[in-house]
Amino acid sequence: MAKLFFFVVAMVCWCGQTSVSMPLVGTAQDCKDHSTVIEDETDDVMSFVVTSVEIHRVASTKMPTQTVVSPDSLPSEPNSEWETQFSQGMKFSEIMMASDEASVASWVFDHDGSSAVVPQQMLSAETLFFEGVKSAPDGKKKDKLAEQALRIYYHAKWLAEHNFAKAAEWRYRESAKLARQCKRNVLASHALSRLGYFMIQWRRYDEAHTVLQESTKLNTKKKIHLAHIYSVCSSDKGQAQMSLDSTLQRSSY
Repeated sequence: MAKLFFFVVAMVCWCGQTSVSMPLVGTAQDCKDHSTVIEDETDDVMSFVVTSVEIHRVASTKMPTQTVVSPDSLPSEPNSEWETQFSQGMKFSEIMMASDEASVASWVFDHDGSSAVVPQQMLSAETLFFEGVKSAPDGKKKDKLAEQALRIYYHAKWLAEHNFAKAAEWRYRESAKLARQCKRNVLASHALSRLGYFMIQWRRYDEAHTVLQESTKLNTKKKIHLAHIYSVCSSDKGQAQMSLDSTLQRSSY
């Protein structure tokens, strides 16, 4: 540190001598510019001295050792069992919805629900939904029940479009029941109106009339359209189907 100090003093003296011995040649502006350069050089030297002293002080001070914890090393909070069940059910359901009838690996008999044959992956998803919702805490149960109702609605739609009428009907009604339990009356109404639509296609007009009446009680926005549809069910079956098809195409699901 002493050697550094003497070196700096020598540099300052050299700068001062240089400024004195410079010939006074040129204009006053040149002298002024030269003086400014000398002052800047002196400031740079002094700045170097101050910085060097500060660096020396920091280097000589023993800093406390800090332990850096990587986010990856922190223990992650595992999902609860009900969340894992519901999440797995969602995966099964999404895979099933992206499949066509020919690509379904296996089919099973739905003993506890529709008493009809359904894809095994679909039934597994529905079982996981049921178990997950049943074990969910009270603060989460309503929202998960709504998700369950919507997924079962999609299952019903897939089955109906592939002409598995019995399995589809049970799921449309189940979706409506679950939706009513969690106060999702629009979804409940829509599930029943879709069921009515397929019942007309299946030529079950009287049952379609009853289902559509039930649907209008849950969602007054559809009341005018559906009232017209089931009013012509008994007189003009073809017109009823076209009217219902037009109404449901404007729906959000």
